[in-house]
Amino acid sequence: MFDDKANYRSPDALGVAYERPEDVSDTDIETYLRPHLRSEQRTRDLERFLAAFDNSHTIAIESQLRKLQAPTLIVWATDDVYSR
Repeated sequence: MFDDKANYRSPDALGVAYERPEDVSDTDIETYLRPHLRSEQRTRDLERFLAAFDNSHTIAIESQLRKLQAPTLIVWATDDVYSR
């Protein structure tokens, strides 16, 4: 499964999660994915999570998040495709 790391940098995999996917090392890819591949159940859990991912909830409250007056740490990438 780890044979072709370039596949994980592609737009069809993790590539869209990075501003510069070409800078993501093979070691980083393995570090990220290995825990999810330790068992079939973990792999299924990851697949189910990815299939259910929906940013419409974040988009729906974007204006309220901008007005939030509480100490808050929200981290988004400069070109985050998942949260816009």
